Amino acid sequence: YGEDDGVAPAQVKDVVVENINGGAILRYTVPSDPDLLYVKAVLQNSRNERQEVRASMYVDSLLIEGLGNTQPRKVEIYSVDRHENASKPVTVTINPLTPAVEAVYSTISTIADFGGFVLSFANERATINGIQRFLGIEWNTNDIDGSKPVFDFPLCAFADVY
Repeated sequence: YGEDDGVAPAQVKDVVVENINGGAILRYTVPSDPDLLYVKAVLQNSRNERQEVRASMYVDSLLIEGLGNTQPRKVEIYSVDRHENASKPVTVTINPLTPAVEAVYSTISTIADFGGFVLSFANERATINGIQRFLGIEWNTNDIDGSKPVFDFPLCAFADVY
């Protein structure tokens, strides 16, 4: 794409925010610039650390996820070209909904089972990966139907406890 012309691409337009559990989906109109490479969103996460999310020039949305609370956040959206020239930011405010793990935590229960127990929780938001990390339990998520409203997972084969 030749030499760096020092010219930043145009800004994204028509940004629409859809707040979701623990984040937001930002939909926008991608500028028609032949030098455009990606669009990025920059914000402060729950730990007050800089978080950056990128999307290819071929898509018209960014997914921000993993925010641990419902505090409103300012998000700056940039168009970036192949030479890392960034547009002026478009600033939007997101208001993340309650993180899924927080909602699930209050519904966790256990039932004694042969050689272990069954872990049960409501999964109304159809999310499983964040819950797995939160609980510190590893399972093959390919074997799980994460769309079920209630999730039961048997845990067994633990070492004997005397």
